[in-house]
Amino acid sequence: MPTYVRNFVSFRLFPFPPLAGQLAEVIASGNNVLVRKPAEIARDVLPDRFDFVPFHVGFRAIIIRRLASAPSENLNVSYALRQRACLGLHRAHNDGLLHNDVKPANLFLTATARCMVGDFGFATLIDSVTEMARLIGATPATGAPEAITGALASQALASVTSDVYSIGATLYWLLAGVPPVPPGMTHQKARDFVVAGNVVPLRAVAPHVGDYTCRVVAKAMAIDPNNRYRSAIELHADFGSARTAEARGRQWHTVVTHPGHEKCWQCLPLGAKRALRVCLIPIGLAYDVRAEHISSNRLYRSRPTTNAKKGQDLRNMFKNV
Repeated sequence: MPTYVRNFVSFRLFPFPPLAGQLAEVIASGNNVLVRKPAEIARDVLPDRFDFVPFHVGFRAIIIRRLASAPSENLNVSYALRQRACLGLHRAHNDGLLHNDVKPANLFLTATARCMVGDFGFATLIDSVTEMARLIGATPATGAPEAITGALASQALASVTSDVYSIGATLYWLLAGVPPVPPGMTHQKARDFVVAGNVVPLRAVAPHVGDYTCRVVAKAMAIDPNNRYRSAIELHADFGSARTAEARGRQWHTVVTHPGHEKCWQCLPLGAKRALRVCLIPIGLAYDVRAEHISSNRLYRSRPTTNAKKGQDLRNMFKNV
C-alpha cells in the first residue's frame, strides 16, 4: 500500500469496517456539542464515499511511519494525498465546519490507501452571516496567524482561508520533512514568527520540489488571508495543475544521508534516463553538488557551490539532469 510519510510525520491507518458501536463523534463549538449516532459514523467512514473522518480513532489506529529512504516515496503519491485532503476540507466547509487543526498527524489513510482528513476535535461552526468562526485549539506549527490572533483575543477571526493556510503548512511539512515553524513555540510566538515573514520558503528547504508546487504552497500560506486561495477546492485545482506540469519530469525524493554528506536525494529511471542520486557534499567552507548513476556509482555531473548558492545550484541540478 503506498504511503507518503516524511521523517517523524505520520499518517494513520484504521481498520474497516470500523467498530461503530464503540465510536461517537463529538464536535465542540463554543457551548454547542453535536453528537452523532454510531450508524451515521459507520456510513460516513466508508472509504469510497467520504473524504473526511469526523471523529477520534487514535486509540484503534496503527501509526504508519516510513523514513524518507523508502524507495516508493515520490511526489506523484504526495500529489494524490494533497488533493484528497483538499477535497475532505472542502466537504467539511460545505457542511459549515472549520477543522482548525489540519496537520500531518490528522491526515488518515484508509484500508484502500485513500487519504482522509480526520480528528475534528477542535472543529467549530462557521457563522452563516460573518463566515467566521472562533478558534478553540490548534497546532502552532500549522495554525493560521489571524486565527491564532483571534483565539488569543477571544474573537472569531478564523475562516475557510485559515484552514487553507493550515493545509498549505501541512503540505510544506510533508514535502520539506520539517514544519514551517520551529517546534516548541507557543501559539503567540508561532504567530509572531509567521507574521514577521520568518518562514523559510519551501523552495529553499526542499530544492527537489517543483517550482509550480512551491508557488501553490506559498500562496496557500500567504500571511494576508486575502492573498490565499479562497477555498480548499481552489487549492485542489491548482495542485492538479501542478501535478500535470511536474509529472513529466523526474520525481525526486530524499534518502538517508550518506556519511560525510549534508543531504541526499535519488530518482527512479525516466524513459531512457537512468536512475540518479544527487548529493550535497561539504568541502571545507564550500560544497559540491554531485549527481551519480545509482547502478554504477559513476559520476554524471558535478558542480562546486557555496553556502549562499547551494539552494539554487541544487534546484538547477534537479531540473537539468
